[in-house]
Amino acid sequence: MDEEFLNEIWAQFELEAVEHSKNSEDILLETANKTISKDKVDKLFRNFHSLKGLTGSIGMSKTVALTHLAEDLISEIRKGTLDFSDNLRATLLKFIDV
Repeated sequence: MDEEFLNEIWAQFELEAVEHSKNSEDILLETANKTISKDKVDKLFRNFHSLKGLTGSIGMSKTVALTHLAEDLISEIRKGTLDFSDNLRATLLKFIDV
């Protein structure tokens, strides 16, 4: 692959990863000290799912594993088996930072 093509791939990856990360962060911050709606939890799940796919498509296996863990936590919230606590919110924000 030529360098220009690789630069395009990385630029597109960065755009999409930043968008999904920012959307997730916005949801987490705007729901601080509030009950999170099912719609917001679903959006959060989709953002992390998309990040997992993006990182997987370029071979970032450690990041795939990390986003998969976040996705699993959010899945448990969706099922009602895990409460959306401030500690969980902080953990998901740390996932985004990484």
